[in-house]
Amino acid sequence: MTGMVENYGDLKLYFVGSGEVSEGNTIDDWDGFSKTLVAATSRRNALLVAKLYDQNKALPGTLEWEGQPITMVSFKDPSTGRYL
Repeated sequence: MTGMVENYGDLKLYFVGSGEVSEGNTIDDWDGFSKTLVAATSRRNALLVAKLYDQNKALPGTLEWEGQPITMVSFKDPSTGRYL
């Protein structure tokens, strides 16, 4: 499956809440309502992923982040296999 998920290294963590995007981390708690931890390739895409989460089109999952499994919301484009 060459080319699939080739942009995993481009992901950054963001907190998204009430339409605001801030730098995310693996330490602070999030509840999925007022604040959601999102892995995305940009602030703009973090908003899009959070919107998809609100519409139940993106679900929380576990990704390896800096060698540790972390639960966060992310979304891969089904047609390209690339993360948003």
